[in-house]
Amino acid sequence: MADANTTKRIFLNGVKNTECCETSLPRKLGRWFIGSPSRRVACGICGSDLGFYKTGKLAPQAPVFEFSLGHEFSGIISEVGDGVTNLSVGDRVNPSTGGNIGFGGTEGAFSSDVVVQNAKKDVNVFKIPESVPFDIAALLEPLNVAYQCVLRSSPSPRHKIVIFGAGPIGLATLAFLVQKGYKDNLLPIRTCLLKPLEHPSLKT
Repeated sequence: MADANTTKRIFLNGVKNTECCETSLPRKLGRWFIGSPSRRVACGICGSDLGFYKTGKLAPQAPVFEFSLGHEFSGIISEVGDGVTNLSVGDRVNPSTGGNIGFGGTEGAFSSDVVVQNAKKDVNVFKIPESVPFDIAALLEPLNVAYQCVLRSSPSPRHKIVIFGAGPIGLATLAFLVQKGYKDNLLPIRTCLLKPLEHPSLKT
């Protein structure tokens, strides 16, 4: 069992090769830990994680090296570093990983505790209300990806829109488009694995 200065963490060590290791927790100013004695931290399995697992690396051109997995997560602050303000032990939060957690470093959310560097409230750490379960809060990262997709694509009334994929990001993109009034612009897609989506906006 990990002690107060260590944590259990899952590392990817190659193609379809993962290992649960006990590692030391860094003790540096301006950092804080997210965890919970009752292990109520939630972390989703992203499509990126599956791709990393299948190839053993971050990208086709990237070298194979050991790194920790997991970036869609939420939990409870268990320790706050010096210099961190407006965040307290016991806060229920959803951090924005910014590519630093679960994307090639030693920190990953498939672990007992996660260290978030340079934590700032409403910048890279967001409090979640008691009414939102941890597993739902962990979806904020893919929801943000979908929302940014809609914002950056800047659709117009003359555009026809196709969404490939019916995972969390695809479905969230659909929901945001409909919410913004683009339901008449959407084109239905059939695949060999999925039935046509039953959303009214996709019926022809």
